[in-house]
Amino acid sequence: MVALALLGCPAGEVAELEGEEPACARPGGRGFAFSGAPETFVVPECVTRLTVELWGAQGGPSRCGTDEGSALPDLQMDGGRGGWLRAEVPVRPGEVVLVRVGGRGGLDGAPGWNGGGRGGRWAGGGGGGSDFRIGGASLIDRALVAGGGGGGSCGFPDHGAGGAGGGLVGEDGTVGEAPWIAGGGGRQLAGGEAGSAPGQAGVFGLGGGAARYHVAGGGGGWYGGGGAYGAGGGGGSSHASGEASAVESEAGARGGDGAAQIYW
Repeated sequence: MVALALLGCPAGEVAELEGEEPACARPGGRGFAFSGAPETFVVPECVTRLTVELWGAQGGPSRCGTDEGSALPDLQMDGGRGGWLRAEVPVRPGEVVLVRVGGRGGLDGAPGWNGGGRGGRWAGGGGGGSDFRIGGASLIDRALVAGGGGGGSCGFPDHGAGGAGGGLVGEDGTVGEAPWIAGGGGRQLAGGEAGSAPGQAGVFGLGGGAARYHVAGGGGGWYGGGGAYGAGGGGGSSHASGEASAVESEAGARGGDGAAQIYW
């Protein structure tokens, strides 16, 4: 006969049950930095609810020059910052969940890992979203998502900055001058609208863009932001599933790579 604490094994009331006492987890937490690969987390014994914080990654910077032959173009830190989201989610003890931390968008259109849109020379790639997946590894299994920021766009001259990721709707990119059009922010039911062609609209889980000169990539997220030629890419949207509670979010909260933190 052993004493087993009830309701997540708190100190206090216990019940007398037959058998061995499980190794109930003490309150704790685990952090995740960007690694460029999915990571697993096993829910501790007796834990039925987790608090999860996610930060999306920043969009990539752009390069500015005075002419096509510039040997040392100026680096412009104009990628949109990633979003932040915190929520509580129900889980089962022993359940394996997946965490994917987004990577920052790169120079010359390099897309950030986990959904950032691809861009082209002189512009930045979209920042990757960060997410928490329950029950599977597909995009639809994402219970929580923090959107990444859109890439910036420069060249000859400045063309605009990327929009911030996060919130129910990611922020639109900005544009330096007409007639160019910036990429739109990702939404809850659709990707961000495409900016100037050949920029492309964002889609579910992926920012838009194109591997062409001066095209900025959209940020990754629940839905990705739109890419744009001659203007900044849109930020990706954040999202929490219907089972989540105590949801809080903020757009433009994170520079650099994304991050994640789990508490129990």
